[in-house]
Amino acid sequence: MTVLLTMTLSSCGADLDRIKDAGRRQGVVNAGINIGPQPAECGADTPHAPLIPGESKLNTLDRERGQVDKANASKRRCFDFNNNQAAGLKSNSAAR
Repeated sequence: MTVLLTMTLSSCGADLDRIKDAGRRQGVVNAGINIGPQPAECGADTPHAPLIPGESKLNTLDRERGQVDKANASKRRCFDFNNNQAAGLKSNSAAR
C-alpha cells in the first residue's frame, strides 16, 4: 500500500512539472515573444594583457588599454543587441 501511494504521488509531481512546462511554452506562443540568443561575446570576459618580464611598464600599459578598448566595444555591441531585443518586444506588444 505504501509503495503504491509513493508511486502515485511521485507520478503526480512529474505530471505537474510537465503541465507547468507546457503552460510556459503555451504562454510564450500566445505572447508572440521570440528572444534570440545573445552573442557569445556578451558572456565572455576580456583578459588582461599578459605581463612580459623585462618589458617596459608603458608597453604593458598600452597593451592593457587596448584590452580595455576591446572589452568596451564588446560591451557596446551587447548593449545594442539587448536594446534591439527590448525595442522588438515593445513594438510587438504595441501591435497587439
